[in-house]
Amino acid sequence: MTDARGNLTQYVYDQQNRLAETVDANNNRTKYNYDLSGNLVSVVDRLGRQVRYQYDSRNRQIAFFDAEGNKTRFQYDFDNNVIATIDPLDQRTTFVYDSRDRLTRQIDALEQSTQYRYDAVINRQTQEQWLDGQGNTTRQISYTYDAASQLTAASDPASTYAYTYDLAGRLTRVNNAGTPGVPSVVLSYGYDAVNNLTTVTDTINGSQAGTETVSYDALDRVTQMTQSGAGVAAKRVEMAYDAASQMTGLTRYSDLAGTQSVADTVYDYDGSGRLTSLTHQRGANVIADYGFTYDDANRLTQLTTPDGTSDYSYNNRYELTSSDHSYQSDEAYDYDATGNRTSYTTGDRNRLLNDGTYSYEYDNEGNRTRRVDIATGEATEYTWDYRNRLTSIVSKDGTGTITQTVLYTYDVYDRRLSKSVDADGAGAGAATEEHFVYDGSHIALVFDGAGTLTHRYFHGPQIDQVLAEETAGQTRWALGDHQGSVRDAINNTGTVLNHTTYDSFGQVTGESNPALDFRFGYTGRETDEESDLMYYRARYYDPALGTFVSADPLGFAAGDPNLYRYVFNSPTNFTDPSGEFVGVAVAAGAAVVAVGAAVGIGIVANKQMQTPEAQAAIGGALQGLGNAFSEVAQAQQQLARDVHQNIRDGARQYEALAGGIASAFPTTISIPGAFGPNDGERRPQVTPDLTPVAPNPPLDIGNPNAGINKPSDTRDLIWPGGICKVPGLDGDSKPNLGQPYCEANRGVDIPFPDDTGRLHDPIPKFVPKEWEIGEVEDAIEGIESSIEERKRLMRQLGEDSGHRERLRREEKFLRQLQGRLKDMKGS
Repeated sequence: MTDARGNLTQYVYDQQNRLAETVDANNNRTKYNYDLSGNLVSVVDRLGRQVRYQYDSRNRQIAFFDAEGNKTRFQYDFDNNVIATIDPLDQRTTFVYDSRDRLTRQIDALEQSTQYRYDAVINRQTQEQWLDGQGNTTRQISYTYDAASQLTAASDPASTYAYTYDLAGRLTRVNNAGTPGVPSVVLSYGYDAVNNLTTVTDTINGSQAGTETVSYDALDRVTQMTQSGAGVAAKRVEMAYDAASQMTGLTRYSDLAGTQSVADTVYDYDGSGRLTSLTHQRGANVIADYGFTYDDANRLTQLTTPDGTSDYSYNNRYELTSSDHSYQSDEAYDYDATGNRTSYTTGDRNRLLNDGTYSYEYDNEGNRTRRVDIATGEATEYTWDYRNRLTSIVSKDGTGTITQTVLYTYDVYDRRLSKSVDADGAGAGAATEEHFVYDGSHIALVFDGAGTLTHRYFHGPQIDQVLAEETAGQTRWALGDHQGSVRDAINNTGTVLNHTTYDSFGQVTGESNPALDFRFGYTGRETDEESDLMYYRARYYDPALGTFVSADPLGFAAGDPNLYRYVFNSPTNFTDPSGEFVGVAVAAGAAVVAVGAAVGIGIVANKQMQTPEAQAAIGGALQGLGNAFSEVAQAQQQLARDVHQNIRDGARQYEALAGGIASAFPTTISIPGAFGPNDGERRPQVTPDLTPVAPNPPLDIGNPNAGINKPSDTRDLIWPGGICKVPGLDGDSKPNLGQPYCEANRGVDIPFPDDTGRLHDPIPKFVPKEWEIGEVEDAIEGIESSIEERKRLMRQLGEDSGHRERLRREEKFLRQLQGRLKDMKGS
């Protein structure tokens, strides 16, 4: 396939029409390997790093091995629902379902539960309850729907939202009435004939204030955005693109007519689509320019800025090892096997204990709870809520006197709703409050404690692309670098109000005007001066340490064995706008095997990117913004979404997985033929494919012919008759849990007992390997856990007939597996 720049990408297919290898324009190769059932079993990147997937005899993913060899296991019930995940630290998360296969409870490793309730007719989730270890409700979230099953309201004690739709099902109105601490704000949305979002208006306490408009070209790429309204300064931004839909220009104006120029930005790319230069200018006057140089692995090796040059070196895991700056102090890093800096003391589970200046403590869920200055005894204490969201930061001097108190609250979508900073702690001074109103995942408006509007923001179509901030009658335009880090804030005349420099991990190293408070900084995220942390939506990041202060909410499902490491210690190449996923910041294709979602369970786009208003903005606004993931990462995420359907099917109507991922990382490239036996006919797609592939229909343990995906004619020889599995290569046969055995390579169907549900012995008889026995033992462990949890649930909620029937079937299935295990060990 040749793209608009003339770069050739080759796709190589095997005899079964499955994608076997991709070769990009730089001759970088990614290889895909399959078993005889068409399951993707490994992906190998250009550096030889490999991730592996393991399946059971029913083609369900039962294990994932990341590039470091860490193993995550998955267990299923007889209906193919995932009932447990066991991470590399042997921590178990359990899932319980009702008789209609709906997720009803999730129990984490600390025995904390989340309970889900549904309506009686259409299986829509109506309630989510968070329970402590004693079964007491700590928080409740409620959802309501209209007759078309569209979410019409979502609420919890901290927030209330109401949603309205047009006849085409498009979101037209979001009302936050009932949310504590903020005025009534209504956001209204308009669309064009092809469903592109064209207008957003905000009404505050009944009075219309701001209006934003969006225009598109024939390819549905955003070409113009404006912001204006009553008491709102006029702003206009125009975008230009090349034939490959990469943004080549961005022009800012301080009027709607486009006559009062503020600044232009010009982007240049090389033949591989990598950004080579970025220039901000006002007329002939250059405000800031940047240059970029890469190695053969697409890693940034040199960055030229207005301040000087930075040269970067990496180890073979893509981790940054040194930054040689001409204008500020150099940086050098060394890491242990899991990516912790060796200059620090790190404890179990990659938790930082001591960095030489401070010591650190954590709770059982891996959240930082205390930081102590070793020399002075000054302490900072952190408090977290039931969703592991940071709710307070209390600073104390060496005597224990409180010197500062910070409080945070969050809404139903985990967006930070308010910030209260009492700068003198125990002193007489009053706290300063800020309350936030969001449009999707971005802050649109900020109010003070009295309900007065203090800030209005203007965002571009990309994630965290802040264009301008309006406050105190002044418009400040943000000029970013290749990662979206705000390096310069300028006014309408192009005068630089503040220039900021950062080290490689985002710590501020210099400001020309520190008194200027601009909310967004490194990678376009919020900088919290009160805590020296940065708010990355799902988590808080400590740029001084280059780590997050809490574990990744996705756990090992995010693809990193180190749950605290920031972007795989490669901050010059990647960003993490959600605090959960890693996105490519500089060059598509720079990602390594581990990037993105690696495990096939539990991958959910950040809740802040799943709100109805975030979905409304997907449309054409996401076009022309460059590739966000490498092919390997996209393949892993697709697999993750497939398997994840087993857990979340019907759980949340408002959570559109594809849309959430699209919002986080605007354009992705489909990996054709990489995700299962029926995908071999797919070919490379020029336009992004954001639709998750539905999982295979479940197999019935008592009927091997039920729900089986029959492969296409090109693969009949490797799955004879379409109803049984041929043993794998090199003795890779597995015990058949509910499928008839086929004699290797001969397609001889073995009759299955008449609907007895009994697992028959394979023919011909084989001697099971240790891992085959272990597979059945894992299945038994999972079913036993499910039975135990179901009995506990029945004791709490009552023995409805659905739970009794499911328990009966689970116990029968357990007996079958135990008999099977006995036979295997006896062989």
